[in-house]
Amino acid sequence: MPGKKITLDEAKKLIKNYQGDNTKDKLLSLTIDADMIRAVIDQKDCQYVRFYIAKNTAEVAETFDPTHTLVIIGADGEEKSITESGEIYEDLGACPPICPKDDF
Repeated sequence: MPGKKITLDEAKKLIKNYQGDNTKDKLLSLTIDADMIRAVIDQKDCQYVRFYIAKNTAEVAETFDPTHTLVIIGADGEEKSITESGEIYEDLGACPPICPKDDF
């Protein structure tokens, strides 16, 4: 099964490794409504949640920085994407510009 639980210290280290000293113009985090994740998880046969690293369209990228995002899709026990239900999400709250107040 993909994924493992890590400690807060491990999470902070991984985040710091990415952010480094220069965070200007870097995508620091993405926030999604928990109800959207629940909708993906609650699909029949959903065993996994897959996060595809994606790039916004040119039109969105012109007015919104950063250009990268995630597409969120459920997957079944055979790790096949569940697409029939339409529970596929994007348009996450990107930091910057919308950053958490308790950011790492």
